[in-house]
Amino acid sequence: LVASLNHRLLRQKWLPLLPRATMGTKVDKEAIEFYKNDTKTLARWLDIGIVKRQGRAYENENGIFSCDADLILPTDAMYFPEVKGTNLNNEEVTVLGSSSVKATLVCFSFKQYGFGLIRSWIDPFIGQFEDEALVTCREICFVEYGFMGFAKSIFTSNLKKSHSIDRKQFESTLVAFGGVMEFAASMLLPNKYTGYAFLVDSEKRVRWKGSGQATDEEIKILLECTRKLVAEE
Repeated sequence: LVASLNHRLLRQKWLPLLPRATMGTKVDKEAIEFYKNDTKTLARWLDIGIVKRQGRAYENENGIFSCDADLILPTDAMYFPEVKGTNLNNEEVTVLGSSSVKATLVCFSFKQYGFGLIRSWIDPFIGQFEDEALVTCREICFVEYGFMGFAKSIFTSNLKKSHSIDRKQFESTLVAFGGVMEFAASMLLPNKYTGYAFLVDSEKRVRWKGSGQATDEEIKILLECTRKLVAEE
């Protein structure tokens, strides 16, 4: 009976909040608490087998999720949490800055494998919108343990060398230390090994989501959704 109830709660409270265009994405406290305490959710979070699926996390026991097919309605959208970190210029910054920017692609990861995946979203996005004043991109590289912050200059230096990040992106690439589980729970993220791409509007609402290795079709959808977001009144 308990297992059956847990399965039903998972479908009602967690799966509707995964990246699907036809479902709402606001997260309530009950869903967050369930996320933190459900053993199946924890198992998916720790599932390293995701590397065999190009970084795509489970939608349920039988499948995986793809990116949103269209923009999430403002009334349904969750807010992207505030994240503070150190950029590659060794400046202390927050991930979301000026409200004059209408569309920000925030890509983030928690593990080395995910760092590689998010470039598949970032590179074509920057290639398309690099000269667009109302569009920007932010990358967050999370370090799981907060105490490692004492070595932040080493982490930023290694990122510059190992990921071949263009100097023009130093300001927009952040390293954030600790707080991983609270961040993940606030958005019910399904897996720690993959990479995520969230399109955020000027009110810091998440209007589109994708994960894993981007396909050509998913990039096409992302670019089109970005244009729609910029055109919104």
